[in-house]
Amino acid sequence: ESTLGKTHPSVADSMMNMGDLEYDQRHYDKAQEHYEKSLQIRQTIFGTSEDYAKAGGHPDCALSMIQIGKVMCHNSATEKEGIETIRRGIIMLISTLGKNKEPIAKAFQELGAAYEQTEQY
Repeated sequence: ESTLGKTHPSVADSMMNMGDLEYDQRHYDKAQEHYEKSLQIRQTIFGTSEDYAKAGGHPDCALSMIQIGKVMCHNSATEKEGIETIRRGIIMLISTLGKNKEPIAKAFQELGAAYEQTEQY
C-alpha cells in the first residue's frame, strides 16, 4: 500500500491472497475482512455492480464477491446471504466472460461447496 497506493489492483490481489490464507487457517472473520477490502478496492477501480448495470459488473469484483459469500457460509446467521452472494458473483462472471470459462467453472464449484457446507443438498 505504501508503495503502490491504497487503490492499486495489486493491493486488491494481495488482499485476496491474504483472505485465502486466513480462510485456509479457518480464521473466517479475518478472511472476510480481507475479501471485503479487496472488493472495496476493486469497486473503486472498476465501479460497483450498479455502475455496470448494463455490462453486468467486472470479473475481479465478482471473484471477490464469491469469496465473501464462501466465508459467509461458515456462519449460520449469514449462510443464506452467502449463497446469494456467490450466485450474484456467478451471474456477474457469466455476463462479463461468457459461459464457457474456467473462472465460472470454479465459481460453480464454490457454490456446490457452499451448499455442502450449509447442508443444502
